[in-house]
Amino acid sequence: MKTPSSPLPTPDSARDAAGWLRCCAALASTASQLLEAAQAGRWSDFIAHGQHYAGLGETLRAGITLVELPEPTQARCAALLQEALALELAARQISGKERDSRLAAVHSTRHSQRLHRSYGALQAEFK
Repeated sequence: MKTPSSPLPTPDSARDAAGWLRCCAALASTASQLLEAAQAGRWSDFIAHGQHYAGLGETLRAGITLVELPEPTQARCAALLQEALALELAARQISGKERDSRLAAVHSTRHSQRLHRSYGALQAEFK
């Protein structure tokens, strides 16, 4: 299993401009790893990166009112956040298709089992 590449920052990490920039960069990097795991079908990694991504989001949310960012840092953070959101969306679309496929397989299996229970005895009579 591939673990997230960066340690989860503490809420204090986003209390200054440099910390915000590091958190935004870590979020984009983690979103990239999330997409890579989804594309490769490594669902354990996908879950681990998803949890890491959520933790980074919480760190940023906790520090959102604590720091005023200079304009260049705001622009860079905005670009990183947009990148992270686009990557996350792509990863979630892949995982959604996988989820739907697995749910359809489970539904089909359950349907087959119900048919067999309902009509299995009749089938034996016709052989």
